[in-house]
Amino acid sequence: MKKLKIFIGFLFLFGSASEYIRASKQFLSFLNPGIIIGCTVMIFFCAWLLGSGFSKEKFEIRSYNYAKYLAIAFIVFLFFSFFSLITYKAEPLFVKVNGLNIDISQFMDGSKRIIPDEKERFKYCTCVVTQLAQDKYVFNKYYNNFKEGRIDIIISEINTDTNMNKLKLHDCISPLENFNWTSSFEQGMRKNILTQLKQSGFSTTNNIDTYCDCLIMGYKKIGFKEVSSSEFFQSENAMKLDSVCNNQSKLK
Repeated sequence: MKKLKIFIGFLFLFGSASEYIRASKQFLSFLNPGIIIGCTVMIFFCAWLLGSGFSKEKFEIRSYNYAKYLAIAFIVFLFFSFFSLITYKAEPLFVKVNGLNIDISQFMDGSKRIIPDEKERFKYCTCVVTQLAQDKYVFNKYYNNFKEGRIDIIISEINTDTNMNKLKLHDCISPLENFNWTSSFEQGMRKNILTQLKQSGFSTTNNIDTYCDCLIMGYKKIGFKEVSSSEFFQSENAMKLDSVCNNQSKLK
């Protein structure tokens, strides 16, 4: 009976740690109150199971022994949580392009914050992967990344390419109705803008950091849907914004 309690205690700790990581990934937070409370209750219960299993004498909850096993259960929970985190992998979700089944589950998982609606996120991720994989140069160069489902690596690298506009990835963004302008998305956009400005030699006449900050602030005011459209950069709003930012960032 004691061995069974010990086995169940460790089993429950492993299960609750795995569920903690899975649920935290789903809710995009490791500090969700509901998840924390549920795991805390399970740790207390498992501490009792382990204590009553290992203890040779009568095991009481109101004792130093229980506090000791509570600490052990917490440490074991943290260990199992870390193990679950580093081995975590979303359920595979395949899109077939160019005869290759591409797993977009990691891409879907990483896009949760900016596109909370799952249906819209699936359409967006499918569109991006299709646009990328249909380009022969991109498909051949990043074949192994496509095969491994590492779309994040592909996007990160092509963001520094001045010819990326030909991929028409903005066509995947513009139909979105629900979009969150997150800090990570803003940083990615900022990095892309600064890279293009440095390559163009714009830094000889303007402070590119000031210009970039001005642009992003303007994009937020205009609204993402309009900014992401293919016609935006030829629009009157884009021309006005560029003029304002250009004047603000001029080197004296």
